[in-house]
Amino acid sequence: MQMKSINSIITCFFFIFLLTNSVLSAENIHVQNAWIREAPPAIKVMAGYLDIENSSDRALTLVSAESPEFERIEFHISQTKNGVASMQQQEHIIIAPDSTLSFEPGAYHLMLFNPSVPMREGKRISIKLTFEDGKTLSFDAIVRRSNLTAIPHQHDHRH
Repeated sequence: MQMKSINSIITCFFFIFLLTNSVLSAENIHVQNAWIREAPPAIKVMAGYLDIENSSDRALTLVSAESPEFERIEFHISQTKNGVASMQQQEHIIIAPDSTLSFEPGAYHLMLFNPSVPMREGKRISIKLTFEDGKTLSFDAIVRRSNLTAIPHQHDHRH
């Protein structure tokens, strides 16, 4: 009987340790300034932007994103070479320790495919990020209008 009690206590401490470790890791990553560019209803691909702060002492690898409001979400990076802007899909994104990675027009961004509802200015969209270690982070992005006259409009989607 005493052995079962000791095993139960050890099991409880193990689960508390796992839960505490998971919570502490979640506190080391924050999303700020999350928004999605408004587009006409006929447009089936939209762009999303955010800042991801990694205040931990190790690099984090972002491997996927999802939202119930979109069929799928991909990571892309925009680059300009010889005056031509192009976008390339990224399988994962590494966020360096103690840094902030900005997903912004003309750089890294989310490509959101086939919205399930119209995306009007002011709408809040739930997005979940998944990291290589299995941890997830959920946040809301707000749909807003954007005036991007400085960003080139020619894009070549080579994947």
